Amino acid sequence: MVITKTAAVLLAGERLPSGLPCALAEVLFEPVLHWALADLTDRGIDDVILVAGDCAAEIAAYLAKTGREIPVTDRLPSLPEDALVIPCATWPGRPEYLIRDGRSLWRCNEWVRRVILQRHMEAGVGIPCTDGVIVGREVQIGSDTLLLPGTILRGKTVLGRGCTVGPQTMLTDTVVGDHCTLYAVQGEGANVGDGTQLGPYVRLRPGAQLGRDIRVGNFVEIKNSTVGDRTKIAHLSYVGDAHFGRDVNVGCGLAVANYDGQQKHRTTVGDGAFLGCHNSLVAPIHIGPGAYTAAGSTLTQDVPAGALAFGRARQVNKARDPDV
Repeated sequence: MVITKTAAVLLAGERLPSGLPCALAEVLFEPVLHWALADLTDRGIDDVILVAGDCAAEIAAYLAKTGREIPVTDRLPSLPEDALVIPCATWPGRPEYLIRDGRSLWRCNEWVRRVILQRHMEAGVGIPCTDGVIVGREVQIGSDTLLLPGTILRGKTVLGRGCTVGPQTMLTDTVVGDHCTLYAVQGEGANVGDGTQLGPYVRLRPGAQLGRDIRVGNFVEIKNSTVGDRTKIAHLSYVGDAHFGRDVNVGCGLAVANYDGQQKHRTTVGDGAFLGCHNSLVAPIHIGPGAYTAAGSTLTQDVPAGALAFGRARQVNKARDPDV
């Protein structure tokens, strides 16, 4: 391979002691290769060739999965005088940071982590203790937001202004509005409206869309569902493939039975409905606006607006035989 124009050549043939190519080792959740390519882009260099030695096949397979079209070769090509040659495992801007093993990888992680946290603090984000606080390169955080220990923000996560996040919260590709509180929350691919309070021990799975001023309490999981403004899901509930309207009150122990073993089905709950404790909603089902459901009910049929629905077995009490 002969290079006939100015380009950058990344040397990516080193491996960690584990056997993983250094170029694919992660620093703040992104492979070292991504950081090197981003550094070159910042310099206005988009023509890149990877020289990866016996790592070439693995790196080429990784690039194919990500859709990046970058030439990968196992040997150094003929270079013009103006070619820029960079060891991929040397950290951009810190040539003394050469990734060779787990210790040097940790050193790069820690340096980049502190640089990013400092940048956010200078922009008005509060981080009173940096223990366990990790913020990815693309994360956006509004001013006056407070990050508590154990907060991990990944991907394209966006936090609004005046939030309190943590302790022990991890968000990936999640958008959070202003003045929200997230305590011990795991969120991925979710959207959270202004003024919403989550936690502790809440899981938001992809497709969770929460409105404004919602309260989601301990041990609640929400997946591929929309939840309307001011709705309360206080504790011990699963909401999947559903739409809950505004001002819905959800009692303890609700389970949306959304899967019949072959297909997922939708559940809808109208505005102002009151769902009793320990309810099972067997989808597909519609609970009308303002409807009530009795505690301990398993519901398999639609409930009209304003109606009271019971789905219980009849209680039977039998006296104990004293001779038994």
